[in-house]
Amino acid sequence: MTNRAGTGRAETNQSGRAEEVIGVLCDVLNMPPGALDVESLLGAQQGWDSMGTLRAVTCLETDLGVRLDLRAVHRARTVGDLVALAEAARP
Repeated sequence: MTNRAGTGRAETNQSGRAEEVIGVLCDVLNMPPGALDVESLLGAQQGWDSMGTLRAVTCLETDLGVRLDLRAVHRARTVGDLVALAEAARP
């Protein structure tokens, strides 16, 4: 998986964070870049099962330098919900 934390992109706004979260999810779910957006339903994605969720959380935490509450991740319905969790968890 690609580590996006050191890309030098500005991470000061939510749209930048959305791009990062979407990139990680596309990597984890083996989807082409741009296949997801903030409105995409997580449960509708092939590979978004318990193992896929754990892989996504691990990669998001590593790549973005955040800690996510697994219970909150399980409640997330859309990619946008995950973006909001990642934004709220910013150090």
